Amino acid sequence: MKNLYIRGANIARFDQFATQHQVNHHALLNAVGLSDDVFSHPEALISYHQFLRLIELSQRHFSCPLLGLEFGLFQSIAAIGPLFHLINNAQTVEQALSELISYFHWHSQGATLQLTEKENQMLLCYEPSIFLEQHDHAQCTEIAIGVGLKLLQLFFGHTWKPKAIYIRHYPLASVTEYQKLLPVTPHFNAFLTGIAFEKSALKTTLNHADPSLHALIENHVHALTNLTVEELPDYVRYVLHHLLPSGKSTVGQVAKYMMLSPRTLQRYLQAEGTSFQAILTETRQRLATRHLTESNMSMAQLAELLGYSDACAFSRAFVSWFGIAPRQWQQQNAERKSPRIHCRLPAMLTKQ
Repeated sequence: MKNLYIRGANIARFDQFATQHQVNHHALLNAVGLSDDVFSHPEALISYHQFLRLIELSQRHFSCPLLGLEFGLFQSIAAIGPLFHLINNAQTVEQALSELISYFHWHSQGATLQLTEKENQMLLCYEPSIFLEQHDHAQCTEIAIGVGLKLLQLFFGHTWKPKAIYIRHYPLASVTEYQKLLPVTPHFNAFLTGIAFEKSALKTTLNHADPSLHALIENHVHALTNLTVEELPDYVRYVLHHLLPSGKSTVGQVAKYMMLSPRTLQRYLQAEGTSFQAILTETRQRLATRHLTESNMSMAQLAELLGYSDACAFSRAFVSWFGIAPRQWQQQNAERKSPRIHCRLPAMLTKQ
């Protein structure tokens, strides 16, 4: 099987779901090579094969034939992970779904999402990866149905009902069991898997939309989805440059901004021969020397710009870097840059 990855958010709340069903989730996670850390780091990558194995093993231990559907409904929007912060700040449902579809490959390589039109209705469709055709994806597909339904109910209201629910596979339990969980009876053995709603609903405005925050998150997500491990150190420098003045310069704060766990960020940086602390120190040094060279900023202002508590803390750090105080460095550098110029003036500029 092709090596595909998904974000840890895809199994968000599995521990709580298992506890509710009196199942030992530790044993199941251990059997597929995962640890409880995955619940603390929804942005971390896990193998899609591990996810499939977890669901397969769970079918043997949970006493519910509609395991996937129940789990998806239980997970709700937690299963979308960090992408929810982006789509929740979109201005309309159409924009939110468009962005979810565009960035879904970052969230999961195990499936794709698509929004299609059929007879003046829209269908939010879920399709497992073509590289996984030999596997049974019925339970995973029903997880997606549960999560998708909860997301749309968040947009349209918790009592909202879809026009229809289509499921490609045959029923995994009696239709009555599905009716207990879903607001409408699904159509099975369909040509696709999806949730249908009125086309006009796309224009529904979202109450929590924050355009400025949305623009910031979108730029950030776009950068992350196109970021290679080799480019990560430079991106950390870029993030620090913008976060330092706010005092948010810890590895945890930067990792959260980048939608990574601190451990994952450190591991990636180590693979590139550096560390977060090394990049933080280097960034502070460069900004400090640049401003000491090019501006008349006070030590208090410079300390704040670099994320230090006060001028004394900045001065101590500067001395540890260069062996002299900031003002001494500034004075010495100014003298090196402005040597006295001795030259003969043109005759027209001298006194006759």
